[in-house]
Formats: sequence, C-alpha cells, structure tokens
Amino acid sequence: MARSGYDDNGSARVRRLGRYAHRPMLATIILLAARSATPAWGWGCDAHRIVALIASARLSEPARAASTALLAAHPIPPEERGCRTPSPNALAAVAMWADAIRGDEPETAPWHYVNLPRDAGRGELGRACRSGRCVTAALARQIDVLRSDAPGATRTRALRFVVHLVADLHQPLHAATNGDRGGNCLPVTYFDDAPRADARGERWEPNLHAVWDTALVSTVLARAHATASEYAADLRRRLADEIASWQAADVRIDDWAWETHRVGVGVAYGRLSPSVPMEPHVRPETCRENHDVGRRMAALRLRIDDAYVEAARPVVDMQLAKAGARLAAILDAALR
Repeated sequence: MARSGYDDNGSARVRRLGRYAHRPMLATIILLAARSATPAWGWGCDAHRIVALIASARLSEPARAASTALLAAHPIPPEERGCRTPSPNALAAVAMWADAIRGDEPETAPWHYVNLPRDAGRGELGRACRSGRCVTAALARQIDVLRSDAPGATRTRALRFVVHLVADLHQPLHAATNGDRGGNCLPVTYFDDAPRADARGERWEPNLHAVWDTALVSTVLARAHATASEYAADLRRRLADEIASWQAADVRIDDWAWETHRVGVGVAYGRLSPSVPMEPHVRPETCRENHDVGRRMAALRLRIDDAYVEAARPVVDMQLAKAGARLAAILDAALR
C-alpha cells in the first residue's frame, strides 16, 4: 500500500512495532502511545481519520467539492486540530475537531454518546435522549444545519460535527453502558498493563472504554503493519461490496445507534471473562459512585488478551467501514 505522507497519533511508532505486536510488553507500549496522544473521549485520531478517509474516497464529486470548499473557507487553528500532525485530506484534517473543542464548549460533551444500558430494549433509545443531549439527536441537528441555507461558517461547523459524530455513533461503548460510564469505570488489564486508579479512585486506566477508543485500533494497525490511511484503503478493498451497500441504504440514525448498542453488549462487554454482572440503570459522574463501581469492577481482574483482540478485530473493521460509508451517504445527500 502506498504511503499516505502522515503518521498521526503515534502511527509511525505503531507501524515500527507491528511485527512484535503479539508480545505483551510491546502491546503495553502501543497503549501508552495512544494514551499520550488523544483524549479518552471517543475513537482516537487513527479511527476518526480512517472513517473520514473512507468517506472521502466514496463522495460524489459535488459533495467532495462542496465539503472541500467549506473547510478551506473556514479553516481551524492548529490547536483545534486534535491530532498531533496535520492531514492532507480535508475531512480527515477536521475529524478530531469536535473533541478538541470540548474543553471550551463543555455543553457539547453529551453529543458524543447515548446512554443505553446493557439490558435496554429497543424502545428505550427515545427515552435515553429525551432532552436531545445525545449523539443521535446532535447528529440529526447538525445534518439539518449542513443542509440549510445558513451562513458558510455555520454550515462548516456543522460539517465538522457530522464528520466526528458519525464515527462516534459507531464506537460500541458510545451506545452501551453498565452503570460504569460506558466502560470508563470498568478497569481492565491490557495484556500486561494493569489498571491503576487516581488518588481519589474517580478514574481508572486502562479501562474498557479507553481500550475501544484507542488501544484496539492501535493494536489492529500494528498487526496489519499499516498507517491509518493505508488501513482505510485496505478496508475499502476488503469490504467494497458491503461499503457500497451501507452507503446506498437510507439514513436511519436511531437504527445505527441500536445496531452499535448490540455490538457493545455482545462483543465489548460480552467477550469479557469472567462475565461482568448487570449493574443498575444509573449514570455515575465518577467511578466512586454507584457504590464505588470502579473498585468493585477492578476486583473482577478482567484481562484483555489475544483472544479478545482477535474477537474484536472484525468488529472494529466493520464499525469503521460502516461509519465511513454512512458518512459519505450523509454528505452526498446534504451537499448536492
């Protein structure tokens, strides 16, 4: 595969370590590299850029021209890039912007996920987003703005959100939770990297959410000896028929959220051993709440190993490819 010209978010280091990625200590190095470069809020730079690159390659010419023109007319400053290095691709360059601004715009934080308990029924999706402060409602609003005749700067801001939120909607732990903040309060050992709590026990690392945000993708890239751009091209090749089908389907945001929820329940939580008990339907702000859920879950001594990674890998591939295809479909419809 051709080199892309950028190895963001530690991808160059991951690539060099790729042939050793089965070794526990180096898997830990991959995790630490991912931790140091991205906030643990959603898919990391590599995943978001993979989604954006897949979408960019699938766009119609009018949508590509319109999106490129909007982003060029209203560029973001380097500090809002969210990734360590710039990308030559217009969509990939802004893929992490919505995370980068969260410190300045904390009201947008709930836009990145929807709290659906592990045992939720399909009908609970509407109740989980009754206030409109969740990823499904936020994405729908931003699509409406992008399709409107609002000023260019307003539509560009909506475009950046759409690029990011479509990807977050496909992260399994952004649509599934177990009284543990979507796995943020579920400590796990990632190969030989044991979980540690902060001084107050309010946060734990590694945790299941962070594993799905960055560590799994970093490990998958390492084992494929690929950068984000190379992996995006490989997914387009391997899943070409599926991507075309997903892109041609109707835009059904709630259905996508429910689909992602089922993956979170069945794989992200479901592949853990020992099994994790079902928790009450609560939304703790820190891991000390819900009867100190972090320490209770730490006592399970959960471990992410090769078996878990290999079970998760096809899910990671599918979710990234689906997000890219569906992002292309949204932009094609909104930017005709």
